[in-house]
Amino acid sequence: MSNISVALKLIANEKRRKTGKLNLGHCGLANLSKDIPTLFELEWLEELILTNGPTSEYFDYEEGADNSLRYSSFDVKMIPNKIDKLPSELTRLVHLKKLSISGDWNTGGNLQKLEYLPDGLEVLEADYNKIPDLNALPSGLKSLSIKFNQIKKIESLPMGLQTLSVGGNKIKKLENLPDTLRELNAGYGKIRTLQNLPDSLLELYLFDNDIERIENLPIGLEKLDLCSNKIRSIENLPSKLESLKILNNRIREIGVIPISLKYINVDGNLIEDLTPLKDFFSLYISISFDDNPIKIPPMNIVEEGNEAIIDFFKKANIK
Repeated sequence: MSNISVALKLIANEKRRKTGKLNLGHCGLANLSKDIPTLFELEWLEELILTNGPTSEYFDYEEGADNSLRYSSFDVKMIPNKIDKLPSELTRLVHLKKLSISGDWNTGGNLQKLEYLPDGLEVLEADYNKIPDLNALPSGLKSLSIKFNQIKKIESLPMGLQTLSVGGNKIKKLENLPDTLRELNAGYGKIRTLQNLPDSLLELYLFDNDIERIENLPIGLEKLDLCSNKIRSIENLPSKLESLKILNNRIREIGVIPISLKYINVDGNLIEDLTPLKDFFSLYISISFDDNPIKIPPMNIVEEGNEAIIDFFKKANIK
């Protein structure tokens, strides 16, 4: 059985069962209109996966006497999809809520443009492709993942967007973010300054950029990941922050730390004095500070663990 035959069989199964979900990953598809025209007859579809990812599975659905389903793998070699263009027929899938068309993380995908996306689409995953911009996105989109493409600027985002992942692109500046955004991932980029972040933001992931200073963070931010940047001081943290990951920077100084924190990771920095964190050891939250040249407390105390560190600060009566 060929890969396209597998896709046609899966489409036929969905036409019969009407589950609303269809996974056509690794079916060797290139031209959706030509290869699988019957796909666009499934107007009830709510989720369509065309991604070449590890979750793509081939199943032959057979309905048993008790209406249960038995699964048996198709005997076929997995061939990645190589879709470089979305067809106009895609707009016929008027109930589609989620579309996943990411390329393989190792070899990448071929998609070069976002177009003909159904108006009702809420979730779009298009990582590891060759998409140059963020034009033509549906107005009702709530979640967009478009990591490792060729995007240079954040623009033209739907005003109701809540989750955005644009890491691994060529973005140098944070801008044009909607005021409904709750989670932003722009890791593996070229960003140098924290700016233009909406007040609605709860989670911010900017690892592996060129950021030198912590500033301009939304007051309600709860999770912050600034690993592998060029930061020298921990400062200006919002009062409601619960999780701080700031590994592998150039930090020597720890400023005021909000008491709301429940997780702190400062591994791989230049920190010598743990005094600014002394109150957190007594709270027994998760604190990691490996690979720092710690002098206060002395390393022999640090190596004894949390209780020894707490006892050291009590006896030292350091304010």
